[in-house]
Amino acid sequence: MKPQEQGRGNYMEFDVIALIAERKIQEAMEQGKFDNLPGKGQPLRFTEDLQTPLHLRTAHRVLKNAGVLPEWMQAQRDLLADREQIRQLLEKTRQEYARRQQICATFPDAVRNFALWHARTRAEFLRLLKSVNTGILKLNLIAPATVDPGPPVRIETEMAAFDAAFPAPRGAGMDDAIAVQSGETWIRRVARERYMHSGKPADVQSWESGGSGKCI
Repeated sequence: MKPQEQGRGNYMEFDVIALIAERKIQEAMEQGKFDNLPGKGQPLRFTEDLQTPLHLRTAHRVLKNAGVLPEWMQAQRDLLADREQIRQLLEKTRQEYARRQQICATFPDAVRNFALWHARTRAEFLRLLKSVNTGILKLNLIAPATVDPGPPVRIETEMAAFDAAFPAPRGAGMDDAIAVQSGETWIRRVARERYMHSGKPADVQSWESGGSGKCI
């Protein structure tokens, strides 16, 4: 038999087997033999990680069973957590900003505390944006090629949008924002300045409990 004829014969044999198998399956379905199979009507659950290369799936399965995530999966979780923190921060800032605006409209002295809160919130928003970009870079370096962490965050654009939505309170000096960056509260800064000018220690607790130093 020529090679072409032999190959054609193999294909014909395969077609016959496939037809027989299909007919057997159809007969079994008509007889109801597939009606009580486990998991019928439920979605398929794939135990394999389709994003992981084949040669790494066994190792990842062992780590998963031991409760340990591969490094790139942990990095992916951390990235998702940072993005969720940003979402929650913006939502909380919308509510708190409006509340503090109302307080300052009634009590003008509260604007200084408003400025401190605003500076801290803005600094935290910037930190989270940088953390997201670091997470994206890390994931691009260690994750399989099939994992797409998305484009990096445009920090300048996001900060401009933050400043447009939540402008810095009017009537507060830049010293408040500088104090936030240095980790010094406004109350302690005032106490330090009073001490430097008078030469006497200032009672910080009295400032904290006083009307002008009371935090809103």
